[in-house]
Amino acid sequence: MFVTIEYFGVPRQKTGISSDSLSFTSAPISLADVLTEIARRHTTFGEQCLTGNELSRETIINLNGEQFVRSLDTQVVNGDHILILSTDAGG
Repeated sequence: MFVTIEYFGVPRQKTGISSDSLSFTSAPISLADVLTEIARRHTTFGEQCLTGNELSRETIINLNGEQFVRSLDTQVVNGDHILILSTDAGG
């Protein structure tokens, strides 16, 4: 299963990249699984993005350009496109 991630604002600064493609062996997965993998790869991003088991107030997630989500339980399926923005970049 593959998902595409795009980073804007502070998340882009913290990861040092504008986009990434992640592969997972199981499907579906949760947004928490995606963010955990990103935080594993980019430690400073994890410190910025997550506060305990919640999305930080400074982080905005958009799924497939259709909806903004805050719940880390949101299901992510093969081919999903996730935009990760900081509130100063996306509102």
